[in-house]
Amino acid sequence: MEKSADKKLIADKIAAKSSRRGQNPAVFTCQKAGAVKTPKASILPYFIPMEGCPNACIFCEQKQISSHSESPAPERIAEDIEKLNYPHELAFYGGSFSMLPKEKQLYYLKAAAKGIAEGKISAIRISTRPDSIDEEELTFLWGNGVRTIELGIQSLDAEVLHTAGRFYDEKTVFASAKLVKEKGFSLGLQLMPGLPQANYEKDMTTAQKCLAIQPDFVRIYPTLVIAHTKLADMYRKGIYEPLTLAEAVCRCRDIAAVFMANDIPIIRMGLHNTQSLQEGLLAGPFDEAFGAFVYSALAAEHMKQLQALTKCQSITANKSYLPLLFGHKGCNQAWIKEHLPNGLHGSTELQPKCIATENSIFSEKDFLLQYIDKISTK
Repeated sequence: MEKSADKKLIADKIAAKSSRRGQNPAVFTCQKAGAVKTPKASILPYFIPMEGCPNACIFCEQKQISSHSESPAPERIAEDIEKLNYPHELAFYGGSFSMLPKEKQLYYLKAAAKGIAEGKISAIRISTRPDSIDEEELTFLWGNGVRTIELGIQSLDAEVLHTAGRFYDEKTVFASAKLVKEKGFSLGLQLMPGLPQANYEKDMTTAQKCLAIQPDFVRIYPTLVIAHTKLADMYRKGIYEPLTLAEAVCRCRDIAAVFMANDIPIIRMGLHNTQSLQEGLLAGPFDEAFGAFVYSALAAEHMKQLQALTKCQSITANKSYLPLLFGHKGCNQAWIKEHLPNGLHGSTELQPKCIATENSIFSEKDFLLQYIDKISTK
């Protein structure tokens, strides 16, 4: 089912480009197609590429991914904090922070101490591995201003983890996550669909299992093939074939539905675009607007489900929801033109992310609950 959906998504995207010419204004009256924008958080990020990591995972080349070849000096961090006009959260990404020697952790954390005292830094977040967490480490981190911990779990499938070079198991992930939450930290999980040995079922099972962890937020990064990694060697040898962009959009659409239906925020979908990433990217489902395409694909399913249930000729939606329904850069317009001959219209009376026909209202939450029940039978 995923494959046919992928083909349809590609066809819709291609058709949408041509359909924008000579478009009937009576059909698309409320919103022109454009880029779907998402808000940016006030985070001051620093990358410590691969510091603390016990080994290089097969997918990882942090210097290429983050465009940072060297870790920041405390002096630079202090200078950047001094320039801030309003409070930011300081974040250390790209390595396994809690696996660094305590002296090196303090080297970074003390650089933010003055900013915390002055109110320019509200808190610190780190990313790390689930096999590097214990009570002593968490007490140390809390005492030095860390309030958010992101665990790079990637997958909860034993075969996928072992192949990726992540030598821990599901029990370790659950135990670490439980401890992080018990100690009062905000917990984030980072997932990586499309790894070697993974498939749709395994990636969806990981998402479902994450619900039991009850993270405060998640990030979803579909697997990319980056130069100078073991995964790049596997790709060149024909051992590994990455997801296509359409496959990744469909898979992440369904993963996102699981979290959204359970009110778990997804704060990032796909890697940030950087020059060094572009230079090192060999293959895989990269698009700088990947998240917008995923949310547009989910919005399309919202419309499709209502149309299938009611056989409606038009749909009315909350006006703020229209950009997603039309789709990022108009990727849903071909379907709308074919299946809703009387158009898609906006209303200020409907609740956010609601769509309706003359006789029924279909909220996003109701749709999501029905949708995850539907895809669980795939």
